[in-house]
Amino acid sequence: MNQVSSNDTFDREFYKTQKREGKDRIFEMLSEETQKLLDPEKLKTYADVQARFLRSSVSNALLIGRQRPEATWIRSFDDWKQDNIFVNKGEKAILMLKPVTYEKPDGSQGFASDVSKNFDVTQTTAMGKTISRKEYHEMSEMPSPEELLGAVRQRAMTTFVRDEAFRGRAVNMADLSVYLMAKHYRLDPPDVDFERIARFFEGRKEKDVRRELTAVKTTADEVNREMLARARDGRENER
Repeated sequence: MNQVSSNDTFDREFYKTQKREGKDRIFEMLSEETQKLLDPEKLKTYADVQARFLRSSVSNALLIGRQRPEATWIRSFDDWKQDNIFVNKGEKAILMLKPVTYEKPDGSQGFASDVSKNFDVTQTTAMGKTISRKEYHEMSEMPSPEELLGAVRQRAMTTFVRDEAFRGRAVNMADLSVYLMAKHYRLDPPDVDFERIARFFEGRKEKDVRRELTAVKTTADEVNREMLARARDGRENER
């Protein structure tokens, strides 16, 4: 009868332990970075990173800011390799979270997160090459900066204000949403009182802070997607 060798068992257990410890470390980093958002300068740094990675989760933007805040284009080793681009020797991976699904004992589908290793373009052989990025769009068909940022503010105020008692929250979150969009398109950002917004987060649970920031990011991203769709439709109608 075939049996699994003790070495194989040890290797599996060692791998599981390493994986668990790596994930624990990620969540420690995430907790530390969330706490730092009470510092206005740290909050601004987060916003600058999130603006560059508008479609990334708040958690991953915080992790990027912790490990490589100057990053501009992050992909996995395999994604770079598909374009015949390779990670430079000795580069340290940027650890991020990725969603995974699993089957529960009752047969239903569960959702969790796992650690992924990624690399910025500056860590690869891509430097000096011309590479196409599908997510970059021509701004010629986009609305004016005033219309773009105005749409974000209007959407944010509608999203965040429930009654007059929450107007302060809505203003804070709207300011941050507009800032993200402006920085995303390299427009002149509005003056944002990051100190006031940081105070708004005082005393809140870490997960609640990230939830608020997720709503902010989602607002900017939704408007961005809608504007891009309008611009794309406009170009197609002109053909």
